[in-house]
Amino acid sequence: MNFSLETHKPSAAGRIWKSTCLDFSPRKALVAVVRAAAAAMISASVVLVLGMPAFASGATAKTHKLPVIGGKDVVATVEGEPITVDEFNQAIGMIHEKMTGEKKATPIDYSRILDRLIAVKLVGLEARNIGLDDLREVKDFMKAYTTKTLIVMEVADHLKDAKPDPALVRKIYRAYVKQYKLESVDFKVKSFADEAKKKMAAKKNFEKVVSDAIKKGIAQGDIKGSLTKPEKMLMPVAEEVSRMKPGQISPVIPAGVNNYVIVKLVGFAYPKDPAAMKRAQRDALQYEQVKLYGAYVSQLAKKHVKVHKDVMKALDKIDYASKKFDMAKFMKDKRVLADVDGARPITVGDLGAEMDKYFYHGTDKVANKKILQIKDKLFNDMLAKRLLVEQARKHGVDKAEKYKQMVADREAGVLFEEFMKRVVAPDVKVGLAELKTYYKGHIGDFSSPRMVKVRSMAFAKRQDAMTAAAMLEKGDSYGWVKTNAAGQLPKGAKGAKGVLDFGGGLITFSSMPEGAQKALADAKEGDNRVFAYSNLFYVLFLEKNVPPKPQSFDTVKEDIYKKVYTQKFNQAADVWISKLKKAYKVRIFDASLKLDEPAVSGGKTETTQKTETIKK
Repeated sequence: MNFSLETHKPSAAGRIWKSTCLDFSPRKALVAVVRAAAAAMISASVVLVLGMPAFASGATAKTHKLPVIGGKDVVATVEGEPITVDEFNQAIGMIHEKMTGEKKATPIDYSRILDRLIAVKLVGLEARNIGLDDLREVKDFMKAYTTKTLIVMEVADHLKDAKPDPALVRKIYRAYVKQYKLESVDFKVKSFADEAKKKMAAKKNFEKVVSDAIKKGIAQGDIKGSLTKPEKMLMPVAEEVSRMKPGQISPVIPAGVNNYVIVKLVGFAYPKDPAAMKRAQRDALQYEQVKLYGAYVSQLAKKHVKVHKDVMKALDKIDYASKKFDMAKFMKDKRVLADVDGARPITVGDLGAEMDKYFYHGTDKVANKKILQIKDKLFNDMLAKRLLVEQARKHGVDKAEKYKQMVADREAGVLFEEFMKRVVAPDVKVGLAELKTYYKGHIGDFSSPRMVKVRSMAFAKRQDAMTAAAMLEKGDSYGWVKTNAAGQLPKGAKGAKGVLDFGGGLITFSSMPEGAQKALADAKEGDNRVFAYSNLFYVLFLEKNVPPKPQSFDTVKEDIYKKVYTQKFNQAADVWISKLKKAYKVRIFDASLKLDEPAVSGGKTETTQKTETIKK
């Protein structure tokens, strides 16, 4: 659809948009790039170090006096809208989560974090000023999100004390880790398998029959018994074993082409598996939560719902799979299915709308019995939503600060994505010439790795290694030098623990130690180099060298497009945010957090350290 300029709310930045993007119509863009940009802006993911500015801890230090808006410390405002210390701390907290486990840390760029929060505010303001918040898809998304959030927060209080049943945990755990101890025999000829099965049925020893068949060379088997997980078995075998009891012998199982299997189930084993135990505990907890959720909804329904059973029975008599069934008419039916205290009643038309979304290909392609089952499920889901949303409002969930912040954050993310998709992305174009230029400039990124075959001799003394290298230089073969060079550390010798081994086959050059890579960087086949590593000295002999081989342009064109598009998209987004910074008034209340980026900051960014109290 085309976005009409006449629907825009007037603003300075809106005029910028109008003058630079007159022909606005959304086109297909890289959704992943847009979402990545939104995530980068909102999460402010930069490298973390454990230090924080004084006010980030929650207390305002003397060196960082901040204004107060609505009772909250504020680090910046965008056109009067505050960015609070809480928001700033939340962004830092996200970085903590993302960077957990990083070995290295560099000083965190707090000004960059604040700049990204400012960018989100700017884009949100401009998105509203050009009417993106009025788009049907945005409204529908936010309506669904607010409903879901109200329900989750309302139900959370009733589920917080849920605990997994230990008996159920054990049952689920045993199902996860269960292994079967099996004795088995495989025949390639069915008549041999049938004959063996007859002997087993005649109460002859399973192991004796299998041993005889193996000795005759007509079968392969395992009579010691091995533990096997169901997923490791051939499907026909797994299905048969699942029905067996310990001690039982299976019938002849066709398990592939010319493969006939007979198994004996010896018993079961339940090995320890901490990961499986955690899964079992999670599953059991979820089961308990579902029970509590159902009980809570049932309790609410008894108190606050009146179901019109006559209408429900009438709906059960309809043949929805018939081609004569008119869904459009059904969706206009005003008959009431259920009255919900404090909420709008659920009508037949409401249920029809949900059915129409579910059966988007039409109900005439589905069995009527299944449609009736799904109809009832959709009705129960609608009823639960109405009940829980109404209860959430009664309990003031929609007035809670946490709820408001969650909705505001999600709306900011949605508007940011929509702005990037509808305003920024349409102007980002990548030509074939750009792709080819990038390919030529980054050919190493699109080449197979260098592969080498390296033989090595390890020595405790440098002089011994140099002597061996000199022998190779004179023309002696590697094999002769390896056999005769003095001072080598043979495998298993004292002091030989940890000796490098290059495998004797082709390996990627980059997998070698850095020092070895430097030593062999310019080496050709037949060259040798001396290389010191971990108090030992090596003579490296380059037996085979396979240089990198570039992939064809056509093979990597799609990957290059994504890289180039992402670069240009990010550049275009930066330009837009720069324009918005000039169009809207930005105030930063701590000079240390001002990004030193004049080209981006614009002319209206102000910095102050003055303590002030501002009332909404």
